[in-house]
Amino acid sequence: MFSADSKLEAEYIRRFLGQLSPLEESRLCEIKYSLQAHHKGKLPNDAHLLRFLRARDFDVAKAKDMVHASIIWRKQHNVDKILEEWTRPTVIKQYFPGCWHNSDKAGRPMYILRLGQLDTKGMLRSCGVENLVKLTLSICEDGLQRAAEATRKLGTPISSWSLVVDLDGLSMRHLWRPGVQCLLKIIEIVEANYPETMGQVLVVRAPRVFPVLWTLISPFIDEKTRKKFMVSGGSGGDLKEELRKHIDEKFIPDFLGGSCLTTACGLGGHVPKSMYLPVEEQEGASSSDDPLHSIYTNTATWRGYPVEVVIPIETAGCVLTWDFDVLKNDCEFSLYFSTEKIEQPPVRDGAQSPTTILNPVEMVSAAIGGASHQHPDLQCAPELKVGTPQLSIEEKPVLFQEGDSMQGSHYCSRAGTYIMQWRVPETTAGHSSTFDFGSHKCRLIYYYEILNSENFRGSVASLESCRSSSFSSIAPQTPPTPGTPRNT
Repeated sequence: MFSADSKLEAEYIRRFLGQLSPLEESRLCEIKYSLQAHHKGKLPNDAHLLRFLRARDFDVAKAKDMVHASIIWRKQHNVDKILEEWTRPTVIKQYFPGCWHNSDKAGRPMYILRLGQLDTKGMLRSCGVENLVKLTLSICEDGLQRAAEATRKLGTPISSWSLVVDLDGLSMRHLWRPGVQCLLKIIEIVEANYPETMGQVLVVRAPRVFPVLWTLISPFIDEKTRKKFMVSGGSGGDLKEELRKHIDEKFIPDFLGGSCLTTACGLGGHVPKSMYLPVEEQEGASSSDDPLHSIYTNTATWRGYPVEVVIPIETAGCVLTWDFDVLKNDCEFSLYFSTEKIEQPPVRDGAQSPTTILNPVEMVSAAIGGASHQHPDLQCAPELKVGTPQLSIEEKPVLFQEGDSMQGSHYCSRAGTYIMQWRVPETTAGHSSTFDFGSHKCRLIYYYEILNSENFRGSVASLESCRSSSFSSIAPQTPPTPGTPRNT
């Protein structure tokens, strides 16, 4: 015979936790009472404990280790009070293009992120990694509350939320390495502390560059979560019809062809450089685990004394990306290509980057103009001349001024040697013959990266089917066990 208490418990499970097998119910009780015996203070509620159990296939020992680590992490970062104590910086309020937006057809809270409109570099430069992490935590904590509220309102368990990611506007600039590293850091935190909270991810208006981004981040996303990603490259009326399968028409956002306004979202777009943190403050925050600083090289160039970085490309089809900030004075940036093999110039004493070598007399001569009109196209390969079959300009010289920040990319259609060059621009004749060392020096930070075509070529091919308006799964299909018939 069941007692009144056991029936109440069964009703509680049905309404707030969902259908559980006897084994699942017993393991929920096991992990709950074990944690109560070993931890004092606030513990995750039953619904959240279930998320950890599901993430570890109801292996109590593994789930308990995961919960234990999460409890410690929450205390260290004061996560329980983040919604009350953390205030979004102005730049996030104005330029972060994401917000909660009603619910999907399953009743799950729905979050919209217009990733293609996000100025990743501007966000990191203006508010730092820490604030973007706190933004993510506040969204997840809010999501837990919204899921609990939906459960109470609907009378059926809602344990996750939906995410709609609009990639319209996504380009190579979104592959900026510090931004990708920040995203990976956020994914790691969310996977460890908010498991099984993502019910569905609808990726819409995916451009051709998306497979490259997916290749970079997908290995860090749990396999179960990857299977929840659905992508569509369609737009217009066809996309709206497809969205209606997942979202009530009255809730389809206006920018995706619906009539529902999304006024709570930030505008997106480029963050004004006037909102960037001072360079000194950014440099002071530098650390080995800070993706904003750990990969940059700090260097300087003088007139007639360029900084040249030699990049051998062995396979055509790679993409060379770069990013640099001009910290002091002006400089020109160019990209060269050579069919010849060129050695990287040695590092001069005290420098943090590869440069060419000039003795002090040559430096003075270059700085006052004695050599400024006689320099070769490349100092790392002075025998090569632009316009010959051995050397060509891939990206013409562009002048950048103090404070400018540049992200760029180049499709390497040929195998060979690519050379990035920064030089102090030449002045007109008649400049002062007095040697002013500081006025002829440009200081900058830079990094570059080669996206190997072999790393994403397979993803491009596998995602071509996702260019249609209908949603398609982008999780790799698990090959059937030998002898097991395929589903048709």
